[in-house]
Amino acid sequence: MSSARSIVCLGRIVCILLLSAACSSLKNPHDREADQSVVVITRKSALVDSISGKIDIFIDGRLERSLEKKEQARIIIPNGEHTMYAKSHLLQTDTVVFSAYSKLILFEVSFGLGYIKLSKTSENALAPAKQEAMDHAGSGANSAKIPIDTAIIQAADDIIDKLHPKTKTGIFNVSAGETEFTEYVIEELTVVLVNKGSLTMVDRRSLDVIQAEQDFQLNGNTSDESIISIGQMTGAETVITCSVSGSGDLRRLRIKALNVKTAEIQSLTSYNIY
Repeated sequence: MSSARSIVCLGRIVCILLLSAACSSLKNPHDREADQSVVVITRKSALVDSISGKIDIFIDGRLERSLEKKEQARIIIPNGEHTMYAKSHLLQTDTVVFSAYSKLILFEVSFGLGYIKLSKTSENALAPAKQEAMDHAGSGANSAKIPIDTAIIQAADDIIDKLHPKTKTGIFNVSAGETEFTEYVIEELTVVLVNKGSLTMVDRRSLDVIQAEQDFQLNGNTSDESIISIGQMTGAETVITCSVSGSGDLRRLRIKALNVKTAEIQSLTSYNIY
């Protein structure tokens, strides 16, 4: 009798464990996303690159990524307190201690003669859930502040609605400042446009395109005609410009899509972001 009761109790325990595991697997994925932050590290270009080869990025003492010249890394980390440093074959930065709680945090690796430096340039709250993009449906100017991830998804949805699948598209940074932040927007926007909209994207790693883009930024010449001319260099059918203006709590994201042949504005969105 005692043996039978033990078997019944064991069976109940197994059922409880299985039920608990099932409930855990059904947990809203956004709850898991809320426990993470995104770190973006940009290797800043310079007129004279005194460091050749890769720069290794270490987070919490572990090698996470190696950056070539002008490369950028996007790393997802758990929320909490973290440390980071960068290292070349000869030099190492000081260790940066930072807090990450559902944030988008931008870092920059700069270098000069005999030194490299790692610094945090900005941080912003991540969207609490991707579904917020559906709650803020529509395009055009928006006065209310929304998370940066929400703005990216909204802008992408508007572009996808206006362009045909497989349209060859180039995305360009026309921000005079906040370039690292805008690069993050471009990377995330590209992912959504490719995966959701099936667009064909121009490879932004082309040195000619990057150089032309930087020349236009330095000269302050970011007119539609200038951007279209870059698009023609790459064979793009549509060019998308991204810019972030303002600072702190007064940031504004503008994303515009232009037809390369006709210069027609195919999509235009503008958001106050945080």
